[in-house]
Amino acid sequence: MIGSLLLVAATAGAAELPLTVFDAPYHLQGPGFGMPVSLEMAYSTHRLSLLGTEAALRWALPERPLVRDALGLGVATGLAQLGFTTWMHEEWHRAPMSQHGIHNQNSYHDPSTWESAAAGVHLVADDDLVWLKAEHPADLVRAHTAGMEGEHELVRFAGDRLIREADRPIVGPLRTAGSWMTPALLTAELDNLTYMIYCGPPSDEPPSDEHEPREAYRDFTGWDGTAWAYDLVLPDEPYEDRGVHPSGDGIDRYRIWSDLPEEGQQVLTRYTRLYWLNLVNPDLLGVNAFAVGPYRMNGALDVIWTAWGYRVGTRGRLLTGDVLWTSELGVGVNRELTLPYASVGAQGIPVSERLDLDLELSAWMQPDQLRWDDTQAAPGGGVELGLRYALRPWAALRLEGLAKTRGQMLGEVELGPGVAGRLGVDLTL
Repeated sequence: MIGSLLLVAATAGAAELPLTVFDAPYHLQGPGFGMPVSLEMAYSTHRLSLLGTEAALRWALPERPLVRDALGLGVATGLAQLGFTTWMHEEWHRAPMSQHGIHNQNSYHDPSTWESAAAGVHLVADDDLVWLKAEHPADLVRAHTAGMEGEHELVRFAGDRLIREADRPIVGPLRTAGSWMTPALLTAELDNLTYMIYCGPPSDEPPSDEHEPREAYRDFTGWDGTAWAYDLVLPDEPYEDRGVHPSGDGIDRYRIWSDLPEEGQQVLTRYTRLYWLNLVNPDLLGVNAFAVGPYRMNGALDVIWTAWGYRVGTRGRLLTGDVLWTSELGVGVNRELTLPYASVGAQGIPVSERLDLDLELSAWMQPDQLRWDDTQAAPGGGVELGLRYALRPWAALRLEGLAKTRGQMLGEVELGPGVAGRLGVDLTL
């Protein structure tokens, strides 16, 4: 059965490659590509590479579909193992710091570090981390796991696009986009899960650059999950109380399992177990839609870190004609509270021959101060609106706007109330 699900050929049909080119106010605040831009770049680059592989194999092996599919799946799996999301992972780490103007750099952008250092975010000063913990502790907690948040959001993002392409039956009503994206999406979720497992007791050894004598070239966070649990449960501990770096210069940034208080170990263990629920997602098996009459639908369980704890819920999609309807329902959890959240949306609502509309409404209850130890809740919500104008059959201009109250939205860097606007293009191949 699994072999039938994975050995799928690419099908005819349009593939959308989105790219946001300007994200305001984020691109006016500090360094980095930002969350939506880096996610769309990672998705579109990988998707394009698979479309190229498909075209080459169709040309080379026009009469050998099984061989073509096996080779295509092998190439897709190899590309996924190269870690195409790692650059995006680091860009998402940067975003919560960059919005406050904190200088930082993705190590992918510094060739001098490629041989001596693992992927990370460096050129962050200790003083800036001290300031961020004191003035915006929720943003520091968010920054620690923002990279893994990006990889999880990529899976959701891809699912919203692949359901539109899912034409070929696999078995009965099961449909696939035939894009060979499955290895990349499965790798993203398994990488997050194995990383969280490693952040447990196996992480009682600091990162390789623990003894890096240059403050500027130390990664800002170390083990993502361990850092998240530490600052989550100790929001009032001054950052400098971590002690002196082993080199004798600067602050000892990195936290390991034994540094966590008992409560931190408990929440990290609990969240790691919950993350297994993210594997309950048909997209990870190559099933991009279930056909029911003229409609297509799909859904998945959804578990994600937040700046104040974590969320557990479910997300569904229904494609009716050209309109994709989405819905989310779940609960957010901190030490004291269990609070609801929900969202509904529609993508691709036709307005005219060339213009269509996207709309999403979100509502939630979240801890009042976005802290793990909050005992009071506050309501919040957001409205997202998008317009897409077709310039050509293969190219469209996209304009998006967002208004939100205080609270965390997946893929939105701002935790406080705010408005944002984005300009992008969508290419259809």
